[in-house]
Amino acid sequence: MPHRVLYPLSYAAAFLVWAFFVWPHRILTRIPIFSKIPDRIPLRQYSRYPFRTCVNDQFDRFSAPVERRYTRTQVEQFLKSADLEDLNVFPNFGWVGSGRKPVSAKEAA
Repeated sequence: MPHRVLYPLSYAAAFLVWAFFVWPHRILTRIPIFSKIPDRIPLRQYSRYPFRTCVNDQFDRFSAPVERRYTRTQVEQFLKSADLEDLNVFPNFGWVGSGRKPVSAKEAA
C-alpha cells in the first residue's frame, strides 16, 4: 500500500485505539471504585505516550510486508538453535530474547 494512503489510515486506526482504549483507561484510573479495571484494558500502554506515538506504531505495523508472532518457547528455541548461552526471554508487548555467544577455545587463548 502506498505510504500516502497508509498514513491517513494510520491516523484513523490510532484514533480508534485512543477512543476505545486510551481514553477509557485514563478516565477509569481516576475513579477509585474502578481501580482494577484499567490494568485489564488492551493497548493501555499508549496512555503513557502522545497520540503521535500511536500513529507511528500503527504505520509501522501496517507498512511491514510480513508480521509474525512467536511464543516464548519458539523464541527460546531460536536462541538455542543459534548455539547461544545464558538465554534470557521476557515479555515486553511480545517476547524479547537475548543470549551470549560462547567463547571458543581459540578466542579464550
